[in-house]
Amino acid sequence: MEIGKRTIGRKTRIKEIKMEKRMKKRRGIILLLVFFILVGTGVRIYQVNKNVSIPQKVYFSINERVEFGNDFHVSANEQINGYAIQVLEAELLDKEDYYQKYHIIGEDREVADSEDIKYYYVVRARVFNTKEQEEGKGFVVFNYPLVGKNYLINTNMSTYNLINPNLPEGGGFSLRPGEETEVLLPYAISPSNEVEYEKQLKKKFEENPPNLQITAYPTKKLIATK
Repeated sequence: MEIGKRTIGRKTRIKEIKMEKRMKKRRGIILLLVFFILVGTGVRIYQVNKNVSIPQKVYFSINERVEFGNDFHVSANEQINGYAIQVLEAELLDKEDYYQKYHIIGEDREVADSEDIKYYYVVRARVFNTKEQEEGKGFVVFNYPLVGKNYLINTNMSTYNLINPNLPEGGGFSLRPGEETEVLLPYAISPSNEVEYEKQLKKKFEENPPNLQITAYPTKKLIATK
């Protein structure tokens, strides 16, 4: 009986060893497959990124007339070749001064106002159309963010139409060939879109005025606002 038990025990142990070997082999195969998948994915990402060109940044001075050319923000469909823009001036206003200066009162103020907003940065610019454009192409206000160190702020559409009563509503307009017009671009400044504390906001914008970005690709065109 003792010999029989030992024999059965050895057979069981042999089965366990064989099973362990099979499991190790399977784990090894799975690890190899995962490794090759990761390597293949890495190569694919590298190949894709290798073919993506980094936009060249070009800086322009205030009062300089800048052509949009064939550059755009997201899609080539946004190209407005023939249009140009000239930043004339910019000012940083306390929220209350902004509402008072542009007569934003009553229901208009209720819609536009937010406790987070502390200041408004207003860029006055002139837009030109130097040649015929395709139907539907024109200046889309939301496409031109304010860019500074570690932040990007989009146009404040809640007050854009209020401070541009002579321009079409909706945040965009087209010009006939040879036409030009002035536009005010408002940007709401708050701790939610500027990481510094409130007391540092005004100082930062005064000491390091942001740029107006008019295109992002293939050339990122940035115009000084001061």
